[in-house]
Amino acid sequence: MPFAVQLFFDSTHELIIQNAQEELAKGGVSFSTLDSAVRPSLSLALYDDLDITACVGKLKVFAEMFSPFALTFSCLGIFPGGKAVVYLAPNVNQKLLDIHAYIHQLLKDSGTSSSMNYIPGYWIPHCTLALDIDPNLTARAIEIGLSMPFPVHCQVEEIGVVECWPVKHLCSFGLGG
Repeated sequence: MPFAVQLFFDSTHELIIQNAQEELAKGGVSFSTLDSAVRPSLSLALYDDLDITACVGKLKVFAEMFSPFALTFSCLGIFPGGKAVVYLAPNVNQKLLDIHAYIHQLLKDSGTSSSMNYIPGYWIPHCTLALDIDPNLTARAIEIGLSMPFPVHCQVEEIGVVECWPVKHLCSFGLGG
């Protein structure tokens, strides 16, 4: 099972994003992200195999070193393909890039190498709103996604690890100790 290292947002904006995910589910576009174990997040890395004990210890230390920080989602994006993904795209800043690179360095010996789509230089930061979208419903997904109140200004407050599909929250730590 794959494992994702993720950043989580403040509860107010987590709810705003969950509401958008619910609207997409109600619109018949996607149901994949509408699950109580799936919190809106921004994935930093995705591993096929991960030493959870080592990862948890390293993330705990990481969380103590880094303070919560502001992040703004200013647009909607799409990963095209047979089954598309619609996502919120953040304004990328140096802090986000530094944290991303640091996590990859920190966890380089804790598991298999991260999925190519998540390594520094290839990573497209995103918060998934809907996935596995039927090509005939992509336009509807974009229409629903654009009804969100942009820009979405949030605080990144936690870092954690989830096991994927089905999603199982393994741990999270508040930034700033």
